Amino acid sequence: MSKKVQERIAGKMIFALSQKGGCGKSFVVRSFVQWGRHEGWPIAAYDGDSGVGTTYRALGTRENGRLLDVQDPLVGAGRYSLRHDLQRQELVNTMATKAPSIFHDLPGGSAYDLLKVQDEGLSDFSNLLRVMDMCGYSLTLLHLLTEEISTTHSVAQYLDAFGSSARHIAVLNRAFQDKGGGFASWEGSRTRKRLQDIGGKEIFLPALKPQVRDKLDALHLPITAGFLEGGLTIDESGHLLRFTRELAEQLKLIEDWIY
Repeated sequence: MSKKVQERIAGKMIFALSQKGGCGKSFVVRSFVQWGRHEGWPIAAYDGDSGVGTTYRALGTRENGRLLDVQDPLVGAGRYSLRHDLQRQELVNTMATKAPSIFHDLPGGSAYDLLKVQDEGLSDFSNLLRVMDMCGYSLTLLHLLTEEISTTHSVAQYLDAFGSSARHIAVLNRAFQDKGGGFASWEGSRTRKRLQDIGGKEIFLPALKPQVRDKLDALHLPITAGFLEGGLTIDESGHLLRFTRELAEQLKLIEDWIY
């Protein structure tokens, strides 16, 4: 440890990740960031999968409907590619913002790319964690869970890699429950017990009617949009109101780990 870290802050780096793609990471980051900002928390947001750019498009600042080329990550969203050799260093450089909370939406199946940020693709993340500590940041991992057992396997992999060096939050995405099955592969797993044994937490992401999500995307509205705001119908506003109420209840359970 250096003699002193200037202007050391008690910051949080939050990674939304899974070795399984398509499990809802981007919507989780969007929801957590938009709600947190709505509540007054200073949050920097980054899309680590710039080739797809789902989080960047959802959170990015716009002018006349068009995304601005230059973004303030504390207002909109920055972007980089974790998979690109000349860009992945941006993940650690984002700590230069000194934002109290920094969210990263990481691409699915990117554990090896994450290892290459500071640890040269070796078997642990010790140097990445050391650099975060030197900059005054701790790490929180948001593990996305669906009914597919591969998402449970992903949690096990990251528990092996980080152990108690990071905070672990299992986020059960209820948007997938409509497809049947629930979370049986997670709820009865040894992986869940491992997470609980090291103090990990578990919350759920409420389901939001797909048509309402599509409308928010089309109108570039946040999940915190007011009743009937921006062209939302009464029905759509009602569904969004329920979603944000349930989301707020869940976020209260992990507030001190992400904001």
